[in-house]
Amino acid sequence: MRGARKEGLLGYLPPKAQDRLLDTITELSAPGSRVATESRANPQSGDEDRTREHLDRISEKWRMYGFDPDMGRLRYFGERNEAAAYLANHGWILNAVSTRDLLAANDLPSLVNDDLRMSDLCYVSGIFNKPTKQ
Repeated sequence: MRGARKEGLLGYLPPKAQDRLLDTITELSAPGSRVATESRANPQSGDEDRTREHLDRISEKWRMYGFDPDMGRLRYFGERNEAAAYLANHGWILNAVSTRDLLAANDLPSLVNDDLRMSDLCYVSGIFNKPTKQ
């Protein structure tokens, strides 16, 4: 597991496309359906630069294997809905676990000190209950 990486989907979608995806998942879900995704609060001042630097380091690692991605260009920055709150407001009953707690629960070393962007990342999973009145 050492060196394993998680790359979420939502940050690589424009904010409106993220919401459309979550809306479509909800519309197609029957009560009892399950969902799992990453969730992160909107970045604070300075986070965008740190994220770009982190993505540049990931791109460098891929270049060692003959790939030439530009992960920073693929990422959509700016304000977006936090996935957990958005899903909860659309009838999902969710459980969330932070990266730090998930690693500790599985006796894995903390990567949070090595990767500051992971410190505010949560993994959420849940069950669709019913749509809420909007």
